Amino acid sequence: MGSRGEELPLPEFNLSSDIPKEIANAFSEATTALLANCPRASAVMARRILEAIAVDKGETSGSLAQRLANLSSTVIIHPTLTEWTKEVRLIGNQGAHFDLINNISKKDAQQLLNFIRELLKFRYELPAELNRRRNP
Repeated sequence: MGSRGEELPLPEFNLSSDIPKEIANAFSEATTALLANCPRASAVMARRILEAIAVDKGETSGSLAQRLANLSSTVIIHPTLTEWTKEVRLIGNQGAHFDLINNISKKDAQQLLNFIRELLKFRYELPAELNRRRNP
């Protein structure tokens, strides 16, 4: 968010076919929730996307925190992105549990989705594009 309070740009709604359909559908739902001014629901869906990515990459047991740590240690999620995955997980948890003190703002949800969008590009789209370039 800029210094004058302007909103961040929304991530693109239509995703590449390089992203698994279940993950793309969850991203679409998270974006729809944000557009409907439901930031808690959007944050919970962002967390759900991380779970879907973990399962897609073979991490199917343990807590989400453990799965993300495993993905980071094997560089499936680049270490630079690991701290953001922690934010998505924690804010998603916050959105899923009733708490009068900690609320999820639209800015929070928007930042999470913008990060998730970049993660999807990095993890799915860029490798697929490189593969198509090398194997026309």
